[in-house]
Amino acid sequence: MLETAEAMLSEWVLGARFDAVLLDLRLPQMSGLELAVQLRELEGAAVNTAVSARSGTAPTGAHTHLIALTASALEEDRRQALQAGFDQFLPKPVRVAELQRALDRVPVMG
Repeated sequence: MLETAEAMLSEWVLGARFDAVLLDLRLPQMSGLELAVQLRELEGAAVNTAVSARSGTAPTGAHTHLIALTASALEEDRRQALQAGFDQFLPKPVRVAELQRALDRVPVMG
């Protein structure tokens, strides 16, 4: 478990890959929305570099599955999260069954 958005981005840049990331939208310093946008930009750059270097093949796991968590269940928050690059949106408090369904939809990296 990483404590900050910045730590997650640093780990990703250093090569760590995650099947899924549960991310609160209201984080100190960098919001979950900001992190999602930055991560998607990094992933896009990594795929573009791999495509150039490998004649069209992207690295496996180029897309990190992001699950937004927030105390606000407003439709506007859901829209913003999906627009920022989140794959799923769960309002808090999260029910175990909802979390399990969300995790069941995560493609596992090889």
